[in-house]
Amino acid sequence: MIVRHLEILEAVAETGTFTGAAKKLYMTQSAVSHAVAELEKQAGTALFERSGADALRCFAF
Repeated sequence: MIVRHLEILEAVAETGTFTGAAKKLYMTQSAVSHAVAELEKQAGTALFERSGADALRCFAF
């Protein structure tokens, strides 16, 4: 697990969207999505419930 991925996870949980987290961290939405996907793969479960284009409900926090 990479510390940067955890920072991304925290930003997604705080903002509620991948796009919001990307803006906060000065990253692309795609990079945020890939980091979350990697964390979910390592955890073996979904960390967020996706509902709509970019709306999320967090399971992790």
